[in-house]
Amino acid sequence: MRFTGMNPADRAPEALPALAALAALAAGRLTVQIWRTYPLKEAAKAQDDLDNRRNRGKVILLP
Repeated sequence: MRFTGMNPADRAPEALPALAALAALAAGRLTVQIWRTYPLKEAAKAQDDLDNRRNRGKVILLP
């Protein structure tokens, strides 16, 4: 089930409740690959890496 994507036409926010239910069922078994963390002051660099598809997982901005 896809609920979001780069293309606005791919977005289906109505699928979020179903996704939340699936995530609850997978509690403890669901992992998310974190590629890199950035301090908030490097948000532009993080966005550039995302725009240029350098990431291989999620990007996290830290306060």
